[in-house]
Amino acid sequence: MSRLKTTAISSLSSENRTFGPTPFQRRTQQVVYGYCGLCISTTVLFFGIEVPAIQAFLLGMIVPGAGFLHWAEWDNPLLFTALSASALAMTMFVVSCAIWFGTGNIVLPPVIWLISAIIAGLAQSLFWARGAEPGGQFSSAVLVLACATSALIAAIQINASTRKRKSSHTSLNLPKATGSRGLVTAVERKHSSHCELSESDLQRMRLLLDRALQPVDEFNGFEWADQFQTAAVRYQLNFLSYALSIAQSVHLPAFDGYLKTAQENLATKQQNYRIWRYWRLENAWGKLRLGADPIPRDNIMFTGFVAAQLAYFHSACGGTTYNEPGCLKFQTPGGGSFSYSLPDLIDILSQQYKDAKFGLLACEPNWIYPLCNTITASAIRTFDTQNDTQFWSEIEPGFRHQLEAEFVRADGRLVPFRSSYTGLAVPPIGGAVIQSFPCLFLNTIMPDIAERQWTRFRERLEKQNWKQAFWPIDIGNYRFSRAASYAATAAAAVEMGDPDLANSLLGRLDEECPLNVSDGVAHRENASLWAHAVELIARGGASGAFQTMASNKRIAQQRKPFVKEARYPDVLVAQAIHNTEQLCVVLYPGKEAGFKALVLGGLKPFTDYQLELNGRSYFRADENGEARLNIPVHGRTAFCIHQSD
Repeated sequence: MSRLKTTAISSLSSENRTFGPTPFQRRTQQVVYGYCGLCISTTVLFFGIEVPAIQAFLLGMIVPGAGFLHWAEWDNPLLFTALSASALAMTMFVVSCAIWFGTGNIVLPPVIWLISAIIAGLAQSLFWARGAEPGGQFSSAVLVLACATSALIAAIQINASTRKRKSSHTSLNLPKATGSRGLVTAVERKHSSHCELSESDLQRMRLLLDRALQPVDEFNGFEWADQFQTAAVRYQLNFLSYALSIAQSVHLPAFDGYLKTAQENLATKQQNYRIWRYWRLENAWGKLRLGADPIPRDNIMFTGFVAAQLAYFHSACGGTTYNEPGCLKFQTPGGGSFSYSLPDLIDILSQQYKDAKFGLLACEPNWIYPLCNTITASAIRTFDTQNDTQFWSEIEPGFRHQLEAEFVRADGRLVPFRSSYTGLAVPPIGGAVIQSFPCLFLNTIMPDIAERQWTRFRERLEKQNWKQAFWPIDIGNYRFSRAASYAATAAAAVEMGDPDLANSLLGRLDEECPLNVSDGVAHRENASLWAHAVELIARGGASGAFQTMASNKRIAQQRKPFVKEARYPDVLVAQAIHNTEQLCVVLYPGKEAGFKALVLGGLKPFTDYQLELNGRSYFRADENGEARLNIPVHGRTAFCIHQSD
């Protein structure tokens, strides 16, 4: 990687760093003080009630599984039984916490904790009734006191840490990379000129199109690893659509045809009950509410991502298909039906942001991810651009404040996620992609923060071993592969105008996960469908392409004339753009070479047009402003169309 030249850019502003606890810190303090109170009250009860069964129960309420230690003395013949029971209870509690993280099941950990304490009390009662002497009372008392003391210390420490917050964050000054690497400021960055998809890019694109163009009730080729975490099919649908939107906005703004059909199919698939039925469970065990409707609250991992999918599609194709009332229908097998439109989704999300206690929204019950929120915010910003609304301008100040105040560490790293129930944040996990990939969407809403975070990420990456920096697990299917990590970071690099890094990452992707081509369709072994979609974003994108979709109406305004129909996979469209006063198209044969039928739309009715292809020929638009052409396609075929003089 090339050496960086640096100049100063904005740091985390001091206005965002105030003395006193933030909302997340207050929530953490509440949790710690609550546990502290539990420790103290239990300690008092423990020494005040000399009933062994109750003492065992109280001990189990302090630490999961600790109740079994009430009769764990060295001279007790039940020592091994007590230790085994304690270890089993603690293991079950840890597993329940993992399930909580993976599925949003907030009910399970406290239930396991309570049940283990009750069983410890019952077991103590049973063995006491048999004449076994309870032991471990001294060690139990020490455990209780230690927990109480630890809780007090933690509470004091958390309170004190708020006073250090301003100095620790305002000291962060991050450099901006310029020069040989190609990074420029957000103001200077321009959308690159239109170019065409290569034949190999079309082969990669066919993998996505084959899945999108199958009947809408079929999901052949999608990966059903789970429906709660990153391998969920809804994310595959989202990112297939995002990739097709980028390909259209950069290379194919004057093409509908099978690309539009694919996008509409992906949107319809999102409405399939199999995709969103998970919410009935998460709503019940994560929010303690009944109801299957996935839209109204606390589910931006569906609502926000789908809103982005539809908003990007509208931006790329210049349409308003999903603005129609009731066009999105979510129906349950039992007859329940929930109808929405894209404006409904945006309105619901915007109101949630205005009411959000923590500024950002939970992607699922409890967990707040910056990445999910940047995607959702990008959807709102994109919708505003296309519909002349002001939702994002009302949300942006609070969103920016909380993002910087709570989700950027003092060293500049993004916090992967926080718990809205406890306020606690996890340390950076997931490798480099957790820091790089959010920049892809941050660039659409806050390009200054995206630039700062990207530069900081690049500084750290230059000091790391790439094998260690990039997570070896594909988050799209949980197989051992760096395909997702390389592709996702490459996509962000392209968006941020960093072609050197993007090319290096895509080169490693080719080296470690070789591309196989069968019948004109490219595929990487072990790489997830999600990884393939993100790779197409990297290869088919351009500097600031997502930012352009979110902030520029230019794409939608340059669509006449356009390619309305092309039969897939008989013919593949690699380029369809407007160049001054003419439509320029590049085709490849998808199967056999020969004459390929195209339908042009957006022409002036009863007007003569000129076709520039191996000489000149002429045709006339019909009363609907359409024309049918048969184009000889033998390998790469480029032609232009313009109105006759």
